[in-house]
Amino acid sequence: MLKSIYDASPIATIGIDAYGSVTYANPAGMMISGLERNEIVGRSLFSLYEDSSPDRLNEGKLLRQEAIIDQEFIIKRKTGRGWALISSSINGKSEGSIQTFLFIKDVSKLKKKERLFSYLIQAATAFTKARDTSVALDQIAHFIVPTFADWFTIDQLTENGLELQLLKHADKKKIKWAYTYRKKYPPDLSSNSGSALVIKTGKPGFVPIVHEEMLDALITDPIQRKEIRKIGLRSVMVIPIKHENKVTGLVNFISSDPERYFDETDLEFAENFANLIGLALENARLNEAAANELLLRKQQEDRFRFLADAIPNMLWTSRPSGEVSYYNQQWHNYTGIDGFDALKEKIWDFLHPDDRASAAVEWPKAMKNGKPTESEHRLMRHDGVYRWHLSRFVPYKNGKGEIELWVGTSTDVHDQKASSIELANANDQLATLNEELSAANEELASVNEEMAATNEELASANEELSATNEELTEAQISLQRSEALFRSIALNIPKSIVIVIDKSHRYIMVEGDLIEKMGYDRRNYEGKHPAEMSPERYEASKYLYERVIAGEQFSVERKSDTGETYLVHLVPLRNENNEVYAGLMVALDISEIKQAEEKSAKLAAIVESSDDAIVSKTLDSIITSWNESAVRMFGYTAEEMIGQTIYKIIPADRNEEETEILSRLKNGERVKHFETQRLTKDGRLLDVSLTISPIKDAQGLVIGASKIARDITEKKLEEQRKNDFIGMVSHELRTPLTTLTAVMQIAGNKLKNSSDSFLISAVARANVQVKRMNSMINGFLDVARLEAGKMIIEKQLFDLAELLGEIVDEMNLIVTTHKINMTKSGPVTVNADYDKISSVISNLIGNAVKYSPGRQSINVSCRSDADFVMVSVHDRGLGIAAQELTHVFDRYYRVNAEHTRHISGFGIGLYLSAEIIQNHGGRIWVESEQGKGSTFHFTLPL
Repeated sequence: MLKSIYDASPIATIGIDAYGSVTYANPAGMMISGLERNEIVGRSLFSLYEDSSPDRLNEGKLLRQEAIIDQEFIIKRKTGRGWALISSSINGKSEGSIQTFLFIKDVSKLKKKERLFSYLIQAATAFTKARDTSVALDQIAHFIVPTFADWFTIDQLTENGLELQLLKHADKKKIKWAYTYRKKYPPDLSSNSGSALVIKTGKPGFVPIVHEEMLDALITDPIQRKEIRKIGLRSVMVIPIKHENKVTGLVNFISSDPERYFDETDLEFAENFANLIGLALENARLNEAAANELLLRKQQEDRFRFLADAIPNMLWTSRPSGEVSYYNQQWHNYTGIDGFDALKEKIWDFLHPDDRASAAVEWPKAMKNGKPTESEHRLMRHDGVYRWHLSRFVPYKNGKGEIELWVGTSTDVHDQKASSIELANANDQLATLNEELSAANEELASVNEEMAATNEELASANEELSATNEELTEAQISLQRSEALFRSIALNIPKSIVIVIDKSHRYIMVEGDLIEKMGYDRRNYEGKHPAEMSPERYEASKYLYERVIAGEQFSVERKSDTGETYLVHLVPLRNENNEVYAGLMVALDISEIKQAEEKSAKLAAIVESSDDAIVSKTLDSIITSWNESAVRMFGYTAEEMIGQTIYKIIPADRNEEETEILSRLKNGERVKHFETQRLTKDGRLLDVSLTISPIKDAQGLVIGASKIARDITEKKLEEQRKNDFIGMVSHELRTPLTTLTAVMQIAGNKLKNSSDSFLISAVARANVQVKRMNSMINGFLDVARLEAGKMIIEKQLFDLAELLGEIVDEMNLIVTTHKINMTKSGPVTVNADYDKISSVISNLIGNAVKYSPGRQSINVSCRSDADFVMVSVHDRGLGIAAQELTHVFDRYYRVNAEHTRHISGFGIGLYLSAEIIQNHGGRIWVESEQGKGSTFHFTLPL
């Protein structure tokens, strides 16, 4: 009756007897196995399904005819291995025998999806670490070949077609051949198949099984067809890389293994992975572009400083607040003081005491009004001599009319000032002499009055003419110098053109490094009217000339025909009567700045959209940025935190962490996944995981730090709940296990004289399993105690070498498959916990036995120096992969490899061993090479 019901059921069902032999299989059960009924019935169930549980506990339950629910088994198909969940039902027969029915659910695809999803998360984590394109590509290749595919390529779509960015295979010789093939036969983007079709449609190309007929139909050239067969095409996926819904490249996954064919699950993974590649490459590209932009800005700043130092005048700049930000070299030469900070601190000491009061009023007044100002004052030279200077202070404003910078110059006018003073004194003396002569010659005054008046007028005219000539000569020299200086400055302003026009719009001066690019020629333009050169261009710009000559200072952005963006500053030039006599136009190419602003906006969006708090700070622990996630996590707004010290969110008892972090950052180190606690605005303590990276300038000097904080409070609570649960369950299991141990011992004693060898063997094996269970529970209890901070180290003096000898002798009695050798040493007395150190040694030797197949020998040694004793356990077993060496001492971690899955364990032993050794002030580590064995070492202080 049951079999007829099961035959019609869509659920895979198999019946077995008490010996594990298959007695029945319904159609669904045959379909999962991939066998006919006559191929299944009569076979052992475990030749079709392999128990994946530790020590095959589920297999034992089925043989004892105990029920199981949704337990994992490995399906052994002809076409490959799969996964199934098996539940059982016990049914009695009429003659009193019992039959077990198994209900089987194929979860192979689900398991595969879980594995690939985990794999995708690992890849995404690795990609976030890549800061340039080459590193990103290297990470991508590492995750694909040969685990997921045999061939893996990435192409970028350019104007010239597909440009190969990456080609990977496990065999380097094949990679060399593949590059040659690709160069000889590049993809044809004009066709309607393969890569061309994927680019046109934006949809993946998926061929689960590649047949010879397909290759013959697609490739007509017999030589190319012969070459492509060297790839070994079995299964192919071509996935588009997209950015903003536009195909920017292709990713190819090729399997050459006849046992591996891609399916829909692989295709879903490949599409997600291609999206991840696109994001990683775009992120790396943005990082590279940002670095280039920073370098360019630094170069522009260096050019400005070079230009400023080349000017013969003393030049300085200040922020909108009036705080000085730069002095050129002429200031240091004049004052004799080196260093910006030293000069800034003493600058007012060089101003003549009689001139300080007026300067203290004039400069703040100019800054408040935002208008240019100038004044004459005396500045002390490095030799103590005061000289007269003419100082001008001019604001630089942005397109919004906001002051971004003040620029000041001080020009030495001492000689001109001295000449004017001497001339005034001479005039006074002459006037006095004339008065005396007039008084003495009153009688001659009437006769010579007209002559004297004429002489006075001539003398005055001569004096004025002489002074005028001197002033004209000086003015001409000064004008020539100013013009040469202006041209030098204009020519050295990067990516600019400077034009000066008179009131009739005629060109006075044209200079700059963009002259040729913008269609100007200085020699042909200076002295001419713009309407003579290009009437159309003049008409388009005439209103701008009229505005600046009318006295308006403004800035405009203009686009060139070739797409560049220019920022044009128009400034009216005024004489001493504040009348506009000319117009100054400075055009700057800001195309790259515009692009950099867009890139910076993208990077800022990434930071703001992150779920983690991202904070930057100086090396003085002053916060410089604070994203939205930081606001949500800590409760402080950006306005409340930027400019504040990071200690505001660090608990008082953890302040020393910041000192240690800054010390490591200054050495260029990166602090990764550092778990600690931080304070919120409302006083709560958050458990956080910190990743802190140094921020470097273009010279590689550390100038600050970037900190990423992740809230792990819930994770910590889950760990605590898990540990409490493990501790509770372990305690509850010990009572029945103790009773079971006693019962098994009594049964063993009573069966000593029994003739039933099966019972004796069964009880012995049960005893072994009880001991394993007891060891496992003790391990879980130790973990729970450790997490609760209740592991107690009870130290005593004992001979470590003697303890090693006893454990090795005991293990040689128990282990019959391996020979454990010990290199003898003299007595070594240590002060440690005897039982816990014994547990560490037993665990290391036990692991060496488990992970050394065959009858391999295991070597144990002990040697000491003045401060420490070191114990080593060496095996010639399976070894550990390099990427897993740093995790072997992690809690619940087990090496994930095909050849270790059958080895039982929960990843507790090495974790506890490491904690025990560290609590003793010692160190534990492993040296290993895959396939050649491992050596575990630990040290204890003497």
